[in-house]
Amino acid sequence: MRITKLIAVALSLVLPTSGCDLSSTPTEPETRIGADARAVMVPFKAHYVAQIVDVQSCSGGAPRFLAEGEGTGTYLGHFTIDLSFCGRGATLDGGEGTFVAADGDLLRITFHGVSDEAFPVLHFTSFVTFDGGTGRFENATGTATVQGSFDVTTGSGPADWEGMISLPQPH
Repeated sequence: MRITKLIAVALSLVLPTSGCDLSSTPTEPETRIGADARAVMVPFKAHYVAQIVDVQSCSGGAPRFLAEGEGTGTYLGHFTIDLSFCGRGATLDGGEGTFVAADGDLLRITFHGVSDEAFPVLHFTSFVTFDGGTGRFENATGTATVQGSFDVTTGSGPADWEGMISLPQPH
């Protein structure tokens, strides 16, 4: 109940009355070529459900949402994910996160995005850049687009990922 109230208060602070310029739409990041010459770009798909676990502050006073989730994905198997992002009106920015794959390898991401202003279920699109990690994701690069929804009454929601990621190839 406490998290739901925090989310409702945080969202009321950043929705249309926040004074943010909501007219611009973030663009999709460019795909970078992997640092490892033996790496190739391969399709990446994932699905998860995440839950807001805390709300803190971003610079400028906007809320920073901390979320945890789990799901399944290509090259990850069953995974957990930690996410952190600022909500400024219908804009998501300063996003970062880490997947923990079934075998313990980490895959780091950064992201930004947009959401509609529907209530109580918000729909969002995020643009993700893969930023390396550990194990087979050590020099991972690539991009993905995420489509999801978030129910402010429960503090949770699902998301689907689709993109390309560089992965090292066997010698």
